[in-house]
Amino acid sequence: MKTMTSRIIFLRKLLVILFLGNLAFMQIVTAKPVKINDARWKGSYNHPAGGKTTLSSDGRTLTTTLPAVNDINTDYNVHYQLFTNLGDPLPVTVRALSHMQMITCKNSTPQSNQPIIQNTCTAKRYTPNDGMRRLTQPTRVKIEVRASGSATKYLWWKFVPKPVPLPVSCNWKFGFWHPGINQHFAAGTKVSVKAQLRQGSSVLYMDLYLNNQLIRRDYRYPYEWGMAGSDFILRSLQPGMYTLKIKAKDNCGNTKEKTRVFYIDAQ
Repeated sequence: MKTMTSRIIFLRKLLVILFLGNLAFMQIVTAKPVKINDARWKGSYNHPAGGKTTLSSDGRTLTTTLPAVNDINTDYNVHYQLFTNLGDPLPVTVRALSHMQMITCKNSTPQSNQPIIQNTCTAKRYTPNDGMRRLTQPTRVKIEVRASGSATKYLWWKFVPKPVPLPVSCNWKFGFWHPGINQHFAAGTKVSVKAQLRQGSSVLYMDLYLNNQLIRRDYRYPYEWGMAGSDFILRSLQPGMYTLKIKAKDNCGNTKEKTRVFYIDAQ
């Protein structure tokens, strides 16, 4: 009888141990992941002389006033902070939703004992397709902060370019440096276009058109199109005749145009 009672007690204890162990395991498996409670910019910035960055009262919008266009020689680094709960550490992804070639943000994996994470976003001084030198009007970039199982948070980074000083004279001439007049290219050639203009002229920008289709507006000397990593429409053109047009505008409001014909030969 005693043996039977002892066995029953032992089995009850074993069941309790198994139940508690299973409960603990379920708690581990179903632990809540890290959630982003808030995301804010931090008031410390690294940028070149002549620029200025201010922070909004709610900590979510940075406004960076850029120096003169030709003086942007340094990347802009700014810090952001993420405020999280103390769940399991999961990767946090931070990315710009526009101007992605200009702005890059570091991603993080928070530790369970660190509710505040600090990291950086960088705005590149210049890239062939999309850089701060390309900005000619106030531009606001939306930054997405996301983690699995958490509501997405957003930050804003606004850039305000300084106006380019008007020159005393707007007397200038330009033309095509490349391609040559009626130049022929073999099929598959990557056609490049370059304007001929004296550096320091008062040109505000140049627009390049191919058969009346706008390719790109260029704001900075030397005015070139079809270089590495840009203007892909100028690559792998089909055989035929093409007409290029450059429309230029200066700081006095004057516009001038030049055209040039070239050919892509059949193989």
